[in-house]
Amino acid sequence: MRFGLSFLPDADPATMSAAEYFANALELCRVADDAGMDSAKMTEHLLHPYGGYCPSPLAFFAAVAASTRRLRLMTGGGIAGLRGVHPIRADGVIRPLLEVSRAEIESFLRERNIVPRIDRSNADPRFLRNRVRAILAELDESVTDSLASIAAQAREQWTILEEIVDRYDTAEANSDQTRFTTFPDEPWIRRALLHRHIHRLDPTPGAGIELFGACFQRIPVTHGRQEITGYRFGGAAYLTDMSDIPPESIPLLQDLDILILDALRRQPHPSHSHLERSVAFVEQLKPKRAFFTHISHDLDHATIDAELPPHIRLAYDGLQLNFEIA
Repeated sequence: MRFGLSFLPDADPATMSAAEYFANALELCRVADDAGMDSAKMTEHLLHPYGGYCPSPLAFFAAVAASTRRLRLMTGGGIAGLRGVHPIRADGVIRPLLEVSRAEIESFLRERNIVPRIDRSNADPRFLRNRVRAILAELDESVTDSLASIAAQAREQWTILEEIVDRYDTAEANSDQTRFTTFPDEPWIRRALLHRHIHRLDPTPGAGIELFGACFQRIPVTHGRQEITGYRFGGAAYLTDMSDIPPESIPLLQDLDILILDALRRQPHPSHSHLERSVAFVEQLKPKRAFFTHISHDLDHATIDAELPPHIRLAYDGLQLNFEIA
């Protein structure tokens, strides 16, 4: 069995400074590394003000990498997110100074007695890019070099991965459905193909895409201040990593056999449904069965199951469910 750390902070500057939070998090990673733990995971919540301090998990990971020996670093962003800012954008825009440091630019200007004009908006903390810069500026140079190296390697590997996925992509797609004439055995290529085509889903609530003879419908839900997507497929709906179900989605969730949704903990959370709220969703939607997932260590499995009605249960690793998907 392997063990690791997962950072899902709900602290804020009123209770802990950013410097104190990062110092504590880095020390936890060092202790975990010394104790022989396997990994440290940074969730995407730290991309947003309500979830933490760090606008980039990669900046945190770079600091962890410089402070530990063996921890695997994990995030939900995948290799696409690791690529960072691209030297050439998809629309053809070129960023010629992306690989040039600020110190090199300032030295170039001083040698030529050029006085730069400073865009004051680049210091405005309302913009995400500026918050990222402020954090990176406080890190040791070895950390930022490590971060840049990770991004460069990810960009190099991305092209190769795209070519492999293209080779296996036999999808025949139109506005109504996507069908694969063949499907690879390798699980990661399957996931990549599904990820590629599921993003073709019409953003209209209830719009669907056909995969393997089954219709997957888009169900809008919220994750804090973000609108995200849940799915209904046949008699089941999967609404995880969510905090609320908007009114327009309620009619799309009627007559369910199985409902799977968040129940993070007993206390309310800004970006996840808590236990009482999730029970209320089940009572409102009236599925035959409901399973709560994305649960934290605050919920004791046996205790909570004993408190819940018979048709509501906490999910667990290895759980298998049978239902009509088509």
